[in-house]
Amino acid sequence: MNTRTKGIIAGLIANATFGLSVVWTKQALITYGPITSSLGRVIVALIAMLIYGLSSRELQKIKKKDFWTFVLGGVFMPFLFYILIYEGIEFIDAILAGILFATLPLFSPLAGYLFFREKFKNLFFIGMIISFLGVVVSITSGNFHIVASPIGIILMILGVISYVSYSVVIKRLSDNYTGTTVIFYTSLIGVILLLPVFYFVEFPKFIHIQPYLPSIMAIVYMGVLSSFAGFVLYAYSLKTLGTAKGMMFFNLVPIFAAIGAVIILGDKFTTHKTIGLIMVVIGLYLTMVKIQKKKKIPHSKS
Repeated sequence: MNTRTKGIIAGLIANATFGLSVVWTKQALITYGPITSSLGRVIVALIAMLIYGLSSRELQKIKKKDFWTFVLGGVFMPFLFYILIYEGIEFIDAILAGILFATLPLFSPLAGYLFFREKFKNLFFIGMIISFLGVVVSITSGNFHIVASPIGIILMILGVISYVSYSVVIKRLSDNYTGTTVIFYTSLIGVILLLPVFYFVEFPKFIHIQPYLPSIMAIVYMGVLSSFAGFVLYAYSLKTLGTAKGMMFFNLVPIFAAIGAVIILGDKFTTHKTIGLIMVVIGLYLTMVKIQKKKKIPHSKS
């Protein structure tokens, strides 16, 4: 098996875990609250990353001058991101959550332009409009009345914005630290921030909850497969295929989320969600496509 094929397989598996994390979140929330589920997921991922980081020697010490940058990253992700996403998923179904979550690649280039003056790729605006319309179709009925919880939609969008803010922060750290280092320390800070919130908000109810194996396993799956293995495989895919081609697989996140929701949770596709899902995927694809200009072949002199 060549390197390119391995990169493709890694990208597919990684984004399958990202999509299924939406379904596993729903399963976790059956028993446990958003803070408990978030904290459990991050702790499991943190342990896995520590083992991987030490064994691969990719875990570095952070410099004092970068300490507050890491703290800011931890505030955005996992602290705010997971709280907002988990709270939002409580109000909407997994299929719609996957569609909204998939809008991440749309916000990232905008942040790149605002903070780093990065140029948009060809067809970006067309893709962005199509994806936005796809989201509108997904959350409305045929007569354009909102059929999803506005609170859930707002929380999911705020969660996406939080992740994009995190991406801006870690971009400043990526030149000096490995991805494993950045993810590990921001996750550690996230745990430190989540612990007191968990204690004051959900701990009184948590101690009286009867353990439910499917919810516990959902948290473990998210921590090990999505937050840890998914990150490692996705990073490998980006490294072997390149950023543009590697990110193309992110378009599959809502599809995997929808398939998982139907098979595992018994959710149903509606016409507007199906059309919206197709539009979002097409739009995301267009935002990452670069038009290739034909090279002129110089005429040979006779």
